Amino acid sequence: MQIVSLKIDGKVLKHIDNSLRSYNFSTRTEFIREAIRDKLTSLEKDDIIKQLLNYKDQKEFEKIAKRFAKEYSKKR
Repeated sequence: MQIVSLKIDGKVLKHIDNSLRSYNFSTRTEFIREAIRDKLTSLEKDDIIKQLLNYKDQKEFEKIAKRFAKEYSKKR
């Protein structure tokens, strides 16, 4: 792993700290890593949805939808 340094507003940090307790995260780092993973997954889903919307061919649409489902299930 590599170290990444960042600055976070005090109010946001307090909100993170409160969430640690509520959602059983051990550390701020664990919380932030999970938030980043969630955001990346969300962006990937958005990209795939955009691809799907560009396909008019039903077979091609189904092929991409199956690929998405397979990739998404691997990540969870």
